[in-house]
Amino acid sequence: EIASCLVGSEMCIRDSRTTYLMSQGKPGARIAMYYPTSTMWLGNNEVYKDIVTLTQQLLTHQRDFDYINDDAFTEALTIGPGYLENKSSQRYETLIIPSSDVISVSAWKVIETFSSRGGKVLFWGKKPASFIDKNFTAPGSLSDLTNSRIEPSTRWTAHVSSSLPEPEMKIISPDNDSIRYTRRVMPDGDLYFCLLYTSPSPRDKRQSR
Repeated sequence: EIASCLVGSEMCIRDSRTTYLMSQGKPGARIAMYYPTSTMWLGNNEVYKDIVTLTQQLLTHQRDFDYINDDAFTEALTIGPGYLENKSSQRYETLIIPSSDVISVSAWKVIETFSSRGGKVLFWGKKPASFIDKNFTAPGSLSDLTNSRIEPSTRWTAHVSSSLPEPEMKIISPDNDSIRYTRRVMPDGDLYFCLLYTSPSPRDKRQSR
């Protein structure tokens, strides 16, 4: 029992230190992924599977990112030359729009302006066809953006890679898809929090049931 308490204490100390470090500075992700809430409200929950797939693709290719929803475009983000800036002064250079049927009209207006001012937009999966208002009525057709790319599949391709900012951390080993990281930007440098992810073995899965 004493040994387990000591181990638990060490873990608490480690977690407390990590939490403190990760609260310093500001988030460093330069990629934002739109979360298609409006599409789900219309009953298409299949898009969630694509979100999971894209999330896994970004993480295994060491691309730090954040999710943003429709409300964030009008309540939390401002538009700058080539970026969207949130209230933490974090700047997103690329916006990923995953498989969706619709986008709210308020969000689309921000996306249009972001694209016209040099921001990059990547439609990854099924491109949405229309925008809708808060009452989910009067849909309108989406216009073409001036600075966008389309990857119709949900796979990681050279087209996807070239559409995103280069990762801040370069891992030399070719077998690196189990390494994840997130970055904090400090006044005097950057802090990286790295995680080695391993999938549970079949034996571990059986024991967890």
